[in-house]
Amino acid sequence: MSYKSSETIHEQELRTAVAEKGDRNFNDLTCSEMRTHVNSNWVNNLSKIDWGKHNARPNEIIVRDILSNIFASSPGYSVYTTDDEDCPEIDTSNNSPGFDLVIKHPDGKLTTIQCKLRQVDGIGPFTRQIHFETTRRHSIKNENKNHTGHVCYSADEFDYVLVTLVHVPKNDLENRNDINHWKFSLIPIRKLVDEKKGCCKSAISAKLLDEYKIFN
Repeated sequence: MSYKSSETIHEQELRTAVAEKGDRNFNDLTCSEMRTHVNSNWVNNLSKIDWGKHNARPNEIIVRDILSNIFASSPGYSVYTTDDEDCPEIDTSNNSPGFDLVIKHPDGKLTTIQCKLRQVDGIGPFTRQIHFETTRRHSIKNENKNHTGHVCYSADEFDYVLVTLVHVPKNDLENRNDINHWKFSLIPIRKLVDEKKGCCKSAISAKLLDEYKIFN
């Protein structure tokens, strides 16, 4: 199986739209419920693993709100989480719905995005690779995707992965509760495919995270 390798017009549009943060305050763009959650003392005192679990869904909403504001100046764009009542329907009968966000373009094109939230140490937020697997059970259906002992994503489950990187060097947790300190990468799935295995790779390199960073 071969995969497209060239950048599409919709990729170009997205990369242009999310290129700069400008003077936006991401805390102000986030709904009050999510701000309260992220700033909660009990949440911020959780272990790395538990903090990640408690903020996976809030991260999707936060990213949706940020993107919605970014696209507000570009008529015709809409951003949804898959749990939003008005989210456009996408046929997933032939595959698992591995995406969390949907962007509707002015021409009606739907772009799907898988969201990942990762706490990273190291010199900076873009200097370490991150793991990139699903939590699905091993099964006959996923047999060819278990080449690392984990289940990897299929190559056609979504168009992009949007990685939220929270820098916690030496367990310094102060960046957790300030969304302005969160960093983001938007990587097209074509860059993550292991063509020999026919599925996505089990990790995203620091090089890709840095190459596709957004809101800079």
